Amino acid sequence: IHHAIVRTSDVSCYPSAGWQTTCLKRKAWWQLRIPAPSSITDRTRAAAFSPDALPQPRQTSAVRSMAMSGASDSKPKAEDCHRNLSDSSGSSDGSRASPTQYLQAGDRARDTLDFHRATKMYQTAIEYHRRPRMPGSGGDTMNMKPHPLPLMEPSIKLGVCLCELARYKEAESILTRCLEDAHGDDGDDDDDDRGGSGGRNESKAEDVGGRAGRGDESKADDESKAADDVSRVKALTALAALYRAQSRYEAAIELHERAVPLARDVASGENGVDLARSIAGYAETLRKSGRLVRAEAHHREALALRTNAVEEGACSELELGVSYTQLGCTLAGMRRDEDAYDRHRKALALRYKYLDFSHGLVAESLNYCAECLCRLGRAVEGIPLALHAVEIRKELFGTSHPSYAHALSVLASCYQAIGRSLDACEILERCLEICEGTFQRNHANLVPNLMSYGAALRSTGNLAKARAVYERATAIHRINFKDGQNADVLRKCRFEVDALDDRIEELNASHASKVSCSTASSTPRSSMSLESAAVDSSDDLVHAIPPSHDVSTQGTPVIVFTDIGRDVDDEMAMVLLSSLKRRKRLNPVAVVATLSPQRDRADLARGSLDSTGMADVPVGAGGRGGVAEDAAPLEVYAASHAQRKSPSVTDEGLELARRALESVPDRSCRILCLASMSDVATLMRENQELVRKKTKEVVIMGGVNPPDSGDYLTPDTAYNNNCDMAAAEYVYRTCQDLGIPTATLSRWAAYGCPIRPRLLDELAKTKHAVAANVRKKSKDSIDQLWNKVVHPPDHPKREKLPARCDAEWFFATFCDEEVPRTLPSSIWTKVQKLNMYDPLAVLICVESHRASHFRCATKVVRGVEHVVIGTSPDDTGVADRMALYKEYSALFVEALQSSLLEPTMPLGREKEPDVLVEETAKILHARSRAA
Repeated sequence: IHHAIVRTSDVSCYPSAGWQTTCLKRKAWWQLRIPAPSSITDRTRAAAFSPDALPQPRQTSAVRSMAMSGASDSKPKAEDCHRNLSDSSGSSDGSRASPTQYLQAGDRARDTLDFHRATKMYQTAIEYHRRPRMPGSGGDTMNMKPHPLPLMEPSIKLGVCLCELARYKEAESILTRCLEDAHGDDGDDDDDDRGGSGGRNESKAEDVGGRAGRGDESKADDESKAADDVSRVKALTALAALYRAQSRYEAAIELHERAVPLARDVASGENGVDLARSIAGYAETLRKSGRLVRAEAHHREALALRTNAVEEGACSELELGVSYTQLGCTLAGMRRDEDAYDRHRKALALRYKYLDFSHGLVAESLNYCAECLCRLGRAVEGIPLALHAVEIRKELFGTSHPSYAHALSVLASCYQAIGRSLDACEILERCLEICEGTFQRNHANLVPNLMSYGAALRSTGNLAKARAVYERATAIHRINFKDGQNADVLRKCRFEVDALDDRIEELNASHASKVSCSTASSTPRSSMSLESAAVDSSDDLVHAIPPSHDVSTQGTPVIVFTDIGRDVDDEMAMVLLSSLKRRKRLNPVAVVATLSPQRDRADLARGSLDSTGMADVPVGAGGRGGVAEDAAPLEVYAASHAQRKSPSVTDEGLELARRALESVPDRSCRILCLASMSDVATLMRENQELVRKKTKEVVIMGGVNPPDSGDYLTPDTAYNNNCDMAAAEYVYRTCQDLGIPTATLSRWAAYGCPIRPRLLDELAKTKHAVAANVRKKSKDSIDQLWNKVVHPPDHPKREKLPARCDAEWFFATFCDEEVPRTLPSSIWTKVQKLNMYDPLAVLICVESHRASHFRCATKVVRGVEHVVIGTSPDDTGVADRMALYKEYSALFVEALQSSLLEPTMPLGREKEPDVLVEETAKILHARSRAA
């Protein structure tokens, strides 16, 4: 046996060609060509396929033992296992990593949907099968034999992985050859290349004489035939799945109808799962081809088989998740959306129980749950799920994979369902770009995406383009489906085309009439362009603001002004707001991001609201927040959930606030200011009567001078006031003159109920993108604040920080200790507590929470009460610190878990529910003793 590796380029240096592995053997058929990566980001993946990455004889027994202990661990440690295996093949003491070990490593990679690494492992297993092995330890190279691992199994699995990576031509070549090999002539003298039948030939040669020999031979033949039948079923099913992915449904069905009867013949207790998979594969092809009733029947049979297998201990509950998902998709195709959602929720619960949040199967269930919620009219709930599915698939597959495109398509449908058509168009264009580059021309998977794109275009007013898109969807449907298959889809496409034709004709006639009436005009009007009708993003936001609000059923309307992106408590305030919105306590009608760069802050606010179930709340960019025009913009921290600039964010934040005020009942709306009061002051100056008529209360996160120090409440030197002191003074004075109540929450209230950094760790266990980002940015924010306070009071790097905020203040506020003689460069390790200012300001917008948890000082001006919570270090205004902490920490957890459909206490994750209260109790107890 000879083995050769032919290099065609240096793969480690952005290769422009693939490399080829060829086994030079009589009747050798194996050829695998792996093309170059399409982008620099694939460099690491490309290097994995380099011949240099093949195992080298330098691994010690200890390392190999560690690798295989990872493979046998009850919890997935796939990366450790296959990385160790991929780095070595054997050791100097004669031990060697076997093909079976590479096959197991490939299975682990495949189970985590790491198809790139799985491909490498299966290919290496095949290579090792081709290599000679020593029958003993004597170094007798003349008696080396092929390794007994059957070649068929890793070859089929390799073909499946290539199909998952959308490398269809390579997959078809491998799987077709596997199928041919599985049906090869049993008498061929090279049957040792075909699934392990060589063992039968050796047995025949050695046991020619004698009845016992013939009996052994017959038994071996029966066992080998059963193994060959199993391999044949797997090859048929895998090739059928490939044809299904290419929309070659009839060819796929033909293969399934050969595979399923054979699978039933070889089914036994241990093969029941294989039978279920074969039947389910057939059902999926039936579903894709529009034969939904038959698909449902087969999926229910597969579910029953898997249920029995779970009860018998033949497989884990995760197998049920597969059936729930497939049945859910089938029911969704039959428009039984409630039943479909129930199945997808069951699948998601099982995957939460056993898998890490970043697993591809979790992303799959998130995606399908979002799709069902969208169809049930609950798209706002579906958007957080879809956003997280997009991010998981982006990390797993990259941005050019069909799975990523599908997640984008679901997200776009959710945005379209809540009236954010511009967002939907933008996302669908990227989705279609991926599909056009991945699938063959006129692939059936383009049809639903084209229909969604047509609907979004129609909503934006681009009627001519929408008609063209629907016409293309119709043409592709006719290419891929026979008469009667998926007939509802075809009828919908035709209906849309006819409706758009009528609408375009109506608009053209109306335009012609207007032109004829204006022929005497000196300046002729330009013709209407239906091809490129533009829709201002403000039209989207106007559509998003309801014409009226029912306070009793929706909660108190609130308009929020925030400088989100400076520190994490603004984003935590949004998390708390989402929980109160879900409980119908508060109803955010607009969010305005202020403080330069305000547009970047608005984009962060948009991403945060979308991720926490508030995608229907309109967002606008306000003013500079007191930052001078020639000053450098302040920092806005980055977030994975806010990478895209949404076209639904308006640059006219104050206009958004004005329209929101107009939409609410009189004296019903709270204006919540968590930032500089520049924009609130402008809103009042320009719309004083509207503000007086509609506003119930202005809630301010800031501070006032002692209430008894004058006739009016006046702002103190709190950071938000200090950003634009003139605006702060105007807001307080105007509210008191107009009789608009105010509620001020000072820093003393936040100091009265601190949290420990441990809370952020607990919140991050939900795996929510916002929680993960908040935990990371908290450390960054503390370090940034520390780097400001160490400067002298007049130093420009302190920005708007008050002079009182020095190192002594910092240690007293966050560390509960005196300033050390040597100041540390990184302060995070010293931090014992954090103060959440803005979430508490959100909480006092709910009257029941204010009454339960706070003691309010009041000042009456012109017969109107103005509330102050926290007047001094000795009077924090917090009634019961532990009760308050327990209340709002529970609201944080509820908001994050609910937005991801997680169970109350996530299964499969270590969690200490009481630690939130216990940790803070330690802080407060220590503080009380110090006092």
